[in-house]
Amino acid sequence: MNQIKYFNVDNLKIGIMSDSQITPLFWKDKTTFESNLVSALQTFKANHCNMIIFAGDICNKASKYAYKRFLQCFHSVYGKDLPIIQYIMGNHDYYSFLGEKHCRKLFEDMLAVPPLTHYVVNGYHFLGVSPNNSSMFSAYVDLHNWLEDNIKIALEDNKDKPIFITTHNSPKNSVYGSEDWGDTSLEDIFSKYDNIINFAGHSHYSILDERSIYVGKYTALSTQSVSYIELEMGKENGTIPPMAYNYPMGYILDFDNGNVFAHRVDLKRNVFLKEDKLWQLYPFKDNKPKEIKPISFENKQIRYKLINDMTKIIFDTPVSDDIVHSYKVIVNDTIEQLYFSDFYMGIDSDKKEQKILLYNLPRGFYNIKIYAIDSYGNLSNDYLEIDRVPIIKKTKYRKIQTPEKLNYRI
Repeated sequence: MNQIKYFNVDNLKIGIMSDSQITPLFWKDKTTFESNLVSALQTFKANHCNMIIFAGDICNKASKYAYKRFLQCFHSVYGKDLPIIQYIMGNHDYYSFLGEKHCRKLFEDMLAVPPLTHYVVNGYHFLGVSPNNSSMFSAYVDLHNWLEDNIKIALEDNKDKPIFITTHNSPKNSVYGSEDWGDTSLEDIFSKYDNIINFAGHSHYSILDERSIYVGKYTALSTQSVSYIELEMGKENGTIPPMAYNYPMGYILDFDNGNVFAHRVDLKRNVFLKEDKLWQLYPFKDNKPKEIKPISFENKQIRYKLINDMTKIIFDTPVSDDIVHSYKVIVNDTIEQLYFSDFYMGIDSDKKEQKILLYNLPRGFYNIKIYAIDSYGNLSNDYLEIDRVPIIKKTKYRKIQTPEKLNYRI
């Protein structure tokens, strides 16, 4: 069992992020993902975070170079005066030119911490649990004993306080994205303890969706990423939607007189988002919305615009209690298409007009109906309609997964 480390700080505040996926190969200029990581650290520093939790996928592929670039980002912001940092590995940190078996030692050598850690900060227990292998769906089976032993230590210390556990993967079928990217080997452990609060990365799904917190037998939160956003399959403009690399997000945890709150933060712009839906993690609270009012279109005006032979539909933002997650486009009453809205852009999505570029339609004229959809799949109670929309040529959505050029745009 690893030695427990104890820390005491004034006004505990924790920055939480994941998935920087730093390139393993030499790159002359600072990459997009490095730039996002530096912005995140600057935001944490500006908000006086004295602890940082990083939930895995430090490297896109493990190498000494990638770890060095990762650490350089920290030192460029903090110098030698680093805050408390709890790192864990992700599945990408097991990908290596030398083979998976070398990766745990490489992680430990480069960061000077073991893959499994137990910190106690101001009396709160934090378990950092790296996966035991590169599996994206069952990487914690061999770690059950370690988890049980360390959870019991935390309970014996204080059975009423929350126990914070960071894993790379979320438990399967818990938070938004875990239905696709969750790990099946965590539920059996977590479901035994109702005071566990789990943070996990891996999926890259947007934390601006209210499904990104799960409250059941335990509490779980996904962390999105500081590299790029990825969302579920089945949309014409996905799974990596437009401008996905420009919105690194994460959390700032406030510890205030025994209360713990999770703030969702745009880490590039230092903007706190959805503060009207602030998540209270402790004392434990069901943060799910109690009622979801239907989305409606107050202004029924809709138009199209041709840009470089591409057709863009333009309309006023519908009225909603929360985000509009996506749009259903009905073409000629026969073809159904789904498009992500720009909800994942946070404050940049809060604008009067919405725009949809139409993809995968052959040349011709089309009658279009548009419905709005919330996070839970509920359709708007009305729709927009426009006829005789021209498509000049069939266009496919262009996705680029790992841009290395600074401030790359799609």
